[in-house]
Amino acid sequence: SDGQPSLQQSTSQATFFPFLGPILEKFEFSFFPKSVTDFFYASLEKIKSNRETSQQKVQSDTMVFSAFQYLCISRLRNGICSALIYLQSRVDFLQLMIDSQKNNGLQKDKRLSDHEILSQSMIFIFAGYETSSSSLTFLAYNLATNPEIMRKLQEEIDSTFPNKAPVQYQPLMEMDYLDSVINESLRLFPIAARLERVAKASVEINGLVIPKDMVVLVPTWPLHRDPEIWPEPEKFKPESSHSFLSAH
Repeated sequence: SDGQPSLQQSTSQATFFPFLGPILEKFEFSFFPKSVTDFFYASLEKIKSNRETSQQKVQSDTMVFSAFQYLCISRLRNGICSALIYLQSRVDFLQLMIDSQKNNGLQKDKRLSDHEILSQSMIFIFAGYETSSSSLTFLAYNLATNPEIMRKLQEEIDSTFPNKAPVQYQPLMEMDYLDSVINESLRLFPIAARLERVAKASVEINGLVIPKDMVVLVPTWPLHRDPEIWPEPEKFKPESSHSFLSAH
């Protein structure tokens, strides 16, 4: 109403016309309100500071934990010990970036700066939330509109975890039909309708030369519904994704 472009319009323009990115950056344009980015940036900055402050305490506790771990493995062998060991050894992306920043084996100009670490962390938050929720929404829709597939998936879940047993990682990774169902849902409704990457070096693929710094656009949606690749591409058929992935 005030003559300014809407967030949706600006986002669409930058998505379909990548060359607008540097222009928007030059004018210090942001897709998110400054109050929102400031909140997340400050929160992540505090988390990073707390992680770094607690590093010395973690290092001093290493010997105590090692003794505890040995006791669990050699004597107790119960679920509580396994859970505590997992929590102690768990490493997330933020911690990996902090560790790389302190890696003395890297040249100083190769290490991540504070700004780069916090910016990447914000990307994980903004990009990871909506993609996960949308994927689950489309999966629920596909199962609801295909009751036979949902029934077959339920049978695999019940056989893998009978009597509503707690979910275990290894058995979960061995559920082939669940994997096929999720892959097929992502094929029909890819979260990213297109992907863009910049060539880091000149390369030739099947006679086509892609020069360095060229933007390569991958049309995900059309590829996922190409009848030459997928039989009956508009139908939800988990067997199709399973056959395709097995062949490739």
